[in-house]
Amino acid sequence: MSESIRTVAEVLDREFSKLRAKRIERNLNVPLETLQDQAAYLRLDKAALSRFRSGRRPLTQERAIAIARWLVNGDIPTDAAEKDVLELAGELLVARRELKSDQIPVETWFQDKAQKSTLMLVEFREAPAIQQHGEREYLVDVVGGAIVKGQCYGILFPYHLNGPGSKTLSIPVRSYLGDLRISVYDLYRFVLSDVLQRARDSFEPSTATNTLEEHLLAFTRRLKLYGLKESAFHASDDGRCPAIGHRLFYVAYPDPDVSGPERWEWITSGGIVNMVQKETTPTELPAIAARYFPIVEFWHEKAHLPETDAAIEAFSNQLEAENHYRTTRELGEPQWELMDPRPPKVIVSDFLKDERPKTHWSFRTLGT
Repeated sequence: MSESIRTVAEVLDREFSKLRAKRIERNLNVPLETLQDQAAYLRLDKAALSRFRSGRRPLTQERAIAIARWLVNGDIPTDAAEKDVLELAGELLVARRELKSDQIPVETWFQDKAQKSTLMLVEFREAPAIQQHGEREYLVDVVGGAIVKGQCYGILFPYHLNGPGSKTLSIPVRSYLGDLRISVYDLYRFVLSDVLQRARDSFEPSTATNTLEEHLLAFTRRLKLYGLKESAFHASDDGRCPAIGHRLFYVAYPDPDVSGPERWEWITSGGIVNMVQKETTPTELPAIAARYFPIVEFWHEKAHLPETDAAIEAFSNQLEAENHYRTTRELGEPQWELMDPRPPKVIVSDFLKDERPKTHWSFRTLGT
């Protein structure tokens, strides 16, 4: 696959061009130049192929493989291996959709962001869509796969349920936030297990433990769970009526001069999960980045997420010493702390002791 993601139409045009050349060599008829001819060849109706080409309809994995088989093998005997079919199907699934709308299938979106080694910070004010044993459990493969391929994912729980600021919460709100905290914990455990298992599977079972541990440590740096500090929670929500009922996706790119940050939303309509880019004002994205200070700045410099509270504090002090911000009023004090306080080596050793999702990990208590 080329570095630049093609559209579905571009991939199909390229493959039909190659197929036409093969047919000409064998003096076969049917030039396959019209949409009608191409649809008939792929055993599709013309309208369906048009929707796939334009991006108005996303390809399923089953459909992509069926199309790839006709394009790679077709009615001309070849020695093409199954891997060639799967490679082309994979390219069709991650192909860029040129939509007039701004909706992108979630699988395509994660593939694209992973390829570009982005940072994704998700602030959960409602339950995650991905839950183990839930309807969309399968999407953990999409998220875990993106992290293994290079994306960094910071899971953010924007509340602090232990302290005087939370005591004024009403019982329904406190109950909601308690359930939300559990679901965010579960998401982190689920994705972490998937990521480490994928990384583990790339090695032979006989691999030395120290070699394996070093390899897995790199992946723990790409996935972290952060909670809002008590002082930040009290200041932002005043402890009485915190905002609930949405998820905020913030995406940053390695080179901000080439691609600026973006805000996205995960939506489900008619059983289809899409990502939708949100319109923002000139001041909104810098304000969001400042809210996440210094996680975004840390990632830009080190290409991974801060792994300890001490690392967050040290980095913010470093920025202040280098005059990257002059006062605490400019970007504020660090607002986030690790909700999984285990050192990275402990995370890896816990996983290797029992390569299954754990239910007894010791998380930092942010309220009862």
